[in-house]
Amino acid sequence: MRLLPALIGFSAVLALAAPAGADPDAAGVDEASFLASLRSAGITYKTPEAAVQFAQAVCTAMGNGEYGPQMVNDLKGQNPGLTTDHAASFLAIAAKFYCPQQLNRS
Repeated sequence: MRLLPALIGFSAVLALAAPAGADPDAAGVDEASFLASLRSAGITYKTPEAAVQFAQAVCTAMGNGEYGPQMVNDLKGQNPGLTTDHAASFLAIAAKFYCPQQLNRS
């Protein structure tokens, strides 16, 4: 299992680039299921709040047009012990729970 040590710092960097209205709608999100999905994927985090904040930042970045390999590389750069598979899994889980509309974009 890998720890996401820079979770809060990375989310803050991503959040700085957020345009108005790009915030994900977290009102209906099942946080417990999101966190359980992370654990099932072998991804650990400092705090549940940090994991949620990072997931929201991921969605903001996706709303800004960032996708795929660049986001995986950014996540790995901030969390050197994180594998490519775990980084990709975090991004997919975050999108599934916090911005599923981003999964349907072409």
